[in-house]
Amino acid sequence: AAGSRDRGIKAATGEVIFIISQDTFAERDWYVEAVTEFARDPKLGIVQGRIALTEPIRYPFYHAVELDRFVWSFPTAAIAYRAEALDRAGRYFDPAFTEYGDDTDVAWRIIEQGFGYKWLDRLTARHGVYPKSLGYTLRRSFPGPALFALLVKRHPGIRQFLLRGFLWSTPRRLASILLLLLGAGLVLSAPPVGGAAVGLGVALGFYRHRQAGSRELPWGQRYLLVPLGAYACDVLGFL
Repeated sequence: AAGSRDRGIKAATGEVIFIISQDTFAERDWYVEAVTEFARDPKLGIVQGRIALTEPIRYPFYHAVELDRFVWSFPTAAIAYRAEALDRAGRYFDPAFTEYGDDTDVAWRIIEQGFGYKWLDRLTARHGVYPKSLGYTLRRSFPGPALFALLVKRHPGIRQFLLRGFLWSTPRRLASILLLLLGAGLVLSAPPVGGAAVGLGVALGFYRHRQAGSRELPWGQRYLLVPLGAYACDVLGFL
């Protein structure tokens, strides 16, 4: 992925550079709105907005990118850069991070050059939903601590945001994961307490993902497999 984006931004000649994934579809007004924001602020380097799904999730395990709020990782499913900002930061996507963080690396290089970023609280693109295996889903959730450590080492400014949404999105999500891990650690020494903590953590996790599956899925997949897969990814990603 990093190599493809690298070739694209080096070949681009405009004042604003848009990147969109091969499985993502832009909304008609995305380009106009992003360029308008760049025109308003000459120090603006990155513009990104909401990304929805093209269809309901009908598979127990799947690949899709949905973005409903600003995140410090700046995913490149659909994003716009000022060309001048890329020139100063370096027009390249580091292949060392191609499995995890090449987009974050580029964004933080731009920020470190003094450019700002803008979140558009409106729909900019729609990402496709594709069936995958459980193995694929779990592998995607655990991108490698070494790469994350290297990313933070290269961009120390990320540290200040680690407790505000970079690793977890909401207090409920964090609570469900910590309760599960704490309960697992207490199961042998204090079975009732550990079991209760595990049960509460799993219940919170399932409640958080209760609407992840489409109504068109069979009951077992909608209420068991899809929430279980999403919750397992939460836990592995946290670890």
